[in-house]
Amino acid sequence: MKTRWTALGLGGLIAIGASWAAYRVATDADAGRTVAVQPPASSARTHGANALPARTALARAAAAATTQAAFSFQAPTIFASSKNTFGVGIGDVTGDGRADLVTLPERPMIYVQQADGSLSSAQPGPNYPDAAFTMLLADINGDGISDILTGRTGGMQMWLADGAGGFRPTSYFDRALSHLQLRPDAVADVDGDGAADFFVETESGGLFFLNDGSGGFRQAPFRFYAQGSELKAGDFDGDGRIEVVAASGREPNGFLTYTSEGQDIQRGADVVLTDAGYSARAIAVGDFDDDGRNDYAVAAVDANKAMKLRIFSPDDQGRPQPTPVALDGHDEPIVTLAVDLDRDGRTDLVVVHRDGLGYYLQGDDGLQAEQFVALPLNADPRKRYVPIAAGDLNGDGCTDLAVAAGASGAIVLYGQNCTPAPVPTQKIAHDVDQDGKSDLLWRYPAGGHWGYWLMDGAQRRSASDYPLDPALQSLAVGRYAAEDRLDVLWRDRDWIWSSRVRAGNGSVSLFLQRPYPDGYRLVASGDIDGDGVDDLLWRDNANTVVAAWAMSHVEVRAGKAYHLPPSWRIAGSGDFDGDGRLDLIWTDGRKMKLWSGRKNLSFAESAMSGYPVGWELAGTGDVDGDGRADLFWRRADLNAFVVWYMDGGRRTGGDSYTVDASWRVLDSGDFDGDGKTDLVWTNGTLMQLWQSKGRSFLGLPMADYPQHWVAIKN
Repeated sequence: MKTRWTALGLGGLIAIGASWAAYRVATDADAGRTVAVQPPASSARTHGANALPARTALARAAAAATTQAAFSFQAPTIFASSKNTFGVGIGDVTGDGRADLVTLPERPMIYVQQADGSLSSAQPGPNYPDAAFTMLLADINGDGISDILTGRTGGMQMWLADGAGGFRPTSYFDRALSHLQLRPDAVADVDGDGAADFFVETESGGLFFLNDGSGGFRQAPFRFYAQGSELKAGDFDGDGRIEVVAASGREPNGFLTYTSEGQDIQRGADVVLTDAGYSARAIAVGDFDDDGRNDYAVAAVDANKAMKLRIFSPDDQGRPQPTPVALDGHDEPIVTLAVDLDRDGRTDLVVVHRDGLGYYLQGDDGLQAEQFVALPLNADPRKRYVPIAAGDLNGDGCTDLAVAAGASGAIVLYGQNCTPAPVPTQKIAHDVDQDGKSDLLWRYPAGGHWGYWLMDGAQRRSASDYPLDPALQSLAVGRYAAEDRLDVLWRDRDWIWSSRVRAGNGSVSLFLQRPYPDGYRLVASGDIDGDGVDDLLWRDNANTVVAAWAMSHVEVRAGKAYHLPPSWRIAGSGDFDGDGRLDLIWTDGRKMKLWSGRKNLSFAESAMSGYPVGWELAGTGDVDGDGRADLFWRRADLNAFVVWYMDGGRRTGGDSYTVDASWRVLDSGDFDGDGKTDLVWTNGTLMQLWQSKGRSFLGLPMADYPQHWVAIKN
């Protein structure tokens, strides 16, 4: 066999066979290195793999250095303007992966965040022929870059960002809109097509606009409560559909609820505040008690401008329960914003007042007492809105706030002393003997056997096989009980069976578990709710319902159903945010979105950018050892393989490799126990282990590929 020598990322050399000669580990020294976070050459957004990690490391170091102090804000930073600042937004409008500041003194002005966390001088953004007085930043076309929607009395204009600092005008809504307001927390995918829809508040009522995903939008016929309500959106009953709430200080005094199914929105229940003399002014939506479900937070005021905050938890149908949690506030509220300020993974609440803002940090028992920061807002409560936005404007890992303060300009409050997230660790996949290393599981369909190889890197330490009814099909592998065993699930036409492998003696027992759910198929397996036991996720044959089972031994401890359009499917799963819970990647073949696992089998949905059409998601795993799963993309027809390094739904970098089309990813796992995901490749005759070195791989030969056997994996 002809042999060639290939330089590896650590400076060593190994000999590899000609059949694997196309394999190459990309390093900075390679003249032909291809580094990509998005495979197609026509992608709207590409960054080098090293563009963000150094900054991320600095941000984490800065956060870790201040863990002894409680979260707070630094002294306000003023971004002055010769004209009144009517709007403010925070988002990545330049496509470099960093959040930028956008202000609106009649036309958008952009302060671009630099690599060192500083903001550039103001750069003019897109402009109307006439001045705009309200603005919204949102990813309208799903490319991962924030676009700008501006509004004025005569209508609204959408501006799509091109990823290079420029903007292209698209749809224009030509209609007189009195007291128009655009809000960052009134954006949601209501019709389930993967595109961000948005709500608009006017003096004559709330309007709803559907987004076509390419920069166009149209008004839906439904009009919300017609007396200057504050609109917020969220899923309260966990069915995957968006509900809308509207705060109203008039009749009825409280807030109104609306349900949605596709483009159809219906008036729901009205909730009346029982506090005598108080009227509702603002409302927020968020999980304020960390139970995995959205709550209703209503800020009310009496005739003396005294404020009370009421937190309503939902019942099983998503309706507000009658007894709220009560908290006091500074004075008259104008607007609220739900956001994780201290980055501890829990939702906090911000309330803008006439002369400053207050914030309620969430503790172990829910929201704590309000802390107040005086600001020169000069806010007029009759206008019912002060634009506010949240994001990380200096790259230190803390949430910052920006407020539009009229003649005072834009005010930025930089957060400090964030709660450092614990260093996440990924679970070891398919660890039969619990030695901290993944093992390989095999099925021999023709002969009625299954077995496993106990692995140490690329070396097989031992092997075992067991008889199995040929009628059984492999279903999933995981730990479905809090015991020292691995369960391999099988199914026949009517039942689910489990082969339980005990650690230590390696004994295997076959058990009948439960009836197979007729009309459903298994689409994912993992620990959704973070209780340490893997769960099961099912999809019905009509592709309209997703059902989750929380497992405990052979029992289904709890269940939950979600609704999703048939065009969307699960492309992959893994723990992408490092919180110990299973997350799901959904795609309709054009766009992606992330469902992040939460408590009580619930999910939080967020958009993902740059779906690479024509590529196959070949697997997921933590290649760089940061505790967060990454994505593995394959285009065999292009001899291409790409790794996307992920932080939640955000891509932080990537590397690409040339791999011959005859090779495919057989399995993935941490086979050497170093905390990083390795890949097993095969061409049907040979195997090789790609041992992860963080941002490169070391190719190691593996002996004795078992032809006619099939790898068992989720």
